[in-house]
Amino acid sequence: MANTARTRVQDGASQPAPERVRCGGNRGHSGSESGPSPRRGPDQDDRAEWLSNFEIDLPTLTSLESALLVDYTGDDYDKPVAAWIEENREWVDSLTE
Repeated sequence: MANTARTRVQDGASQPAPERVRCGGNRGHSGSESGPSPRRGPDQDDRAEWLSNFEIDLPTLTSLESALLVDYTGDDYDKPVAAWIEENREWVDSLTE
């Protein structure tokens, strides 16, 4: 099935939404293009690499957003996040394979 989601751009034109959303980039924690902060250690480098390679497909992201922003109206997100994780256990587990 084709992706029918749309996203807005600055000029007001509507463009197709990406099939996958990618996080990260080549930036240090300060947001500069100069690379990682000199205070980062090995664990932080591993996390930074993992996050820079993180991708989530649009339907999965939409279901998470819906669980947190549409279906839930409270301030404590522990319960809806735990419920979403259980409903999406296979995808969540695939993040660390």
